[in-house]
Amino acid sequence: DGTAAGTKMLADVNPGSSSGYGQYFTALPNGKVLFYGYTSATGYELFETDGTAAGTKLLKDIRPGSSSSSPRYLVAYKGKVYFSANDGTNGTELWESDGTAAGTKMVLDTYAGSSSGYWYYLAEQGGLLYGYVYTAANGYELWATDGTKAGSKMIKDIVPGSTSSYAGYYSPIGSR
Repeated sequence: DGTAAGTKMLADVNPGSSSGYGQYFTALPNGKVLFYGYTSATGYELFETDGTAAGTKLLKDIRPGSSSSSPRYLVAYKGKVYFSANDGTNGTELWESDGTAAGTKMVLDTYAGSSSGYWYYLAEQGGLLYGYVYTAANGYELWATDGTKAGSKMIKDIVPGSTSSYAGYYSPIGSR
């Protein structure tokens, strides 16, 4: 609540002496907050909280078992949370969640097969979600998506060919 007395642990998602590593806290319109957390049983996975200890729990084990899906770069966009995660089959790709396990799914497999497209440093601007994405043909370049497979594309191959530009760390300024 902004005071020393009101600042306390909400929940221990990984009981014991090891950390639960809560990161990338991102709110949904329904009041839930999704975040990256850790347990020894699941590895790094997608968690949710409603602001209560009882309502803080694993949302979905995207990569079942103790291997991690490592959901990162969570960002609220169009009433959902978008992020980068690895399901163990398709590599690290773009995912979305509406705050339910059934509504947590991969949006697209940018780099087909078990290789990873990554979708790093996600940021929303002007009705699109931007990130830098990897492909073998273009390396890491700037991409945009409207949250659909059909609406996802590379904006520009800034460093032509397979050499990467690493266009990342976005900060919206006005309409750009």
